[in-house]
Amino acid sequence: MSIVPSLPSARQRTRGARVMGNTHTTAQENLTRAFMTFTQAAGSLEKSYTELHAEVARLHEIVICFGAEKALLPCPVAGLKRALEGSGDSVAA
Repeated sequence: MSIVPSLPSARQRTRGARVMGNTHTTAQENLTRAFMTFTQAAGSLEKSYTELHAEVARLHEIVICFGAEKALLPCPVAGLKRALEGSGDSVAA
């Protein structure tokens, strides 16, 4: 006597196909969300880098201006040193 394995009925196959389709759709949605999150994070980092670069350039000009007497370089920010000294702010050279 041989035992015949139980094969899935047509109804069971359809139900399994729907589950696989839902899994694929869910995976696609998760991937899309992850990519959007990554893109937003990359944009935020790029904006922060641009702001940081501008701040470094500004501080570099101030350092050059206040160190101009020692380095013999012209002050790229005209009148900045006089304006700060005139306002009473003390800046160490």
